[in-house]
Amino acid sequence: MHDLPAENFNIDHVVIAPRGIYAVETKSFRKPSNPASERTDHQVHYDGESLQFPDFSTSKPLGQAQQQAKWLQRYLREALGREVTVTPAVALPGWFVTSHDDVWRSAPVKVFSPMGDGANFMAVDLPRLDATTRQLIATALAQRFPLSLD
Repeated sequence: MHDLPAENFNIDHVVIAPRGIYAVETKSFRKPSNPASERTDHQVHYDGESLQFPDFSTSKPLGQAQQQAKWLQRYLREALGREVTVTPAVALPGWFVTSHDDVWRSAPVKVFSPMGDGANFMAVDLPRLDATTRQLIATALAQRFPLSLD
């Protein structure tokens, strides 16, 4: 689902997968204008608390993703009458995202590039949500946001 309106913001994407529910904030950041090496100048490092681009650092997208995931989790709890975990995520198109494995596993926000296999983490590992639960979530969102379906 794309572009879900919330209270005073929107959620760029909601992914309903067997692995879980993801609220994805997509951010486009301009690459440095004087690239010495395309590979290193197109890298962003995620340390679990901030994003370090070649010429600046920010944590704002991480906070946005967390706010959106909390809102969606609250909405689904009210709509379904039960707790459903929503994982916040930030997509950075055009960037190579680097982080240490322990950061990737434990950070509260998943940061990824949607290029190639970058979003595969949403589908791998053991399923946590059965098909019936996924359908209930999709129905609850479609009833509230009928124009958001892809």
